[in-house]
Amino acid sequence: MKLFCPPQLQDNPQVPLAKVRAALESIHDDLASRSFDEISQRLMEQLKALAYNDLKKDNDFKALSATAIYYLAYLHHNQGASDRAERELAKALPIFESLAKKSPEKYDAALLTAVEASTVIFKSRLKQLNTLAHYQVAIDTYAANLSEGGTKALNNLINSLSKEADLLLKMGNYRQSVKFYSQALKYLRKRDKQMGITHLKISINLGKAMLNLFNRQDTARQLLQSLIPLAVSLNALDQLEEIEYTLANAPQKDFIDKIKLIFK
Repeated sequence: MKLFCPPQLQDNPQVPLAKVRAALESIHDDLASRSFDEISQRLMEQLKALAYNDLKKDNDFKALSATAIYYLAYLHHNQGASDRAERELAKALPIFESLAKKSPEKYDAALLTAVEASTVIFKSRLKQLNTLAHYQVAIDTYAANLSEGGTKALNNLINSLSKEADLLLKMGNYRQSVKFYSQALKYLRKRDKQMGITHLKISINLGKAMLNLFNRQDTARQLLQSLIPLAVSLNALDQLEEIEYTLANAPQKDFIDKIKLIFK
């Protein structure tokens, strides 16, 4: 689970909000080195300060509230209090979404980091996938013009999705791994105009996962065969060998056709 600095406030911010942001920035710097009790107390103090503020419709207020709640989720996740972390992240996510729609260059990093955290904090993989599908729509609207922080957060998200898919593939959970690889590729296409080595590696693993699904094996072969020219153009010899080995050891089509006839 990654962290982000509190979003910058608007020009000439209200003094109470500026104080809260400064406090949250200090907490951000101390999260890894100070005790749970100290950090949680400092966060609660800032949430109380926000609760007594009359600027609840202000974007700065919303951003600071969501950031404090996200930091609590981070803290509770690291302490093993997964249920609390999940509830807190679920509160922060829609706030960051609404802010990013209004000002993506300011809040895209926060939203993408929170979305990535959902792949770690949410225990249910169905909930993870539903969250990714929901926020895909929001992120797609501004993915072409990400801020520097947003680009870094998107890279982290792609990496997390790919690692989750790798784990699912090793566990034999092929359907779920296909979904996570597909999500990673969707974000990767938003990030990169041209296919590169990362795209190639994730696509090969997607093909491997689909080969283990009876109704996706033809599609898997077509995908893997289509990746051969990309591997050649990238001079990715290891990946080319991996593709050829996977295809050579894939279930034979004539055998699959016979099985299909049995179940007709």
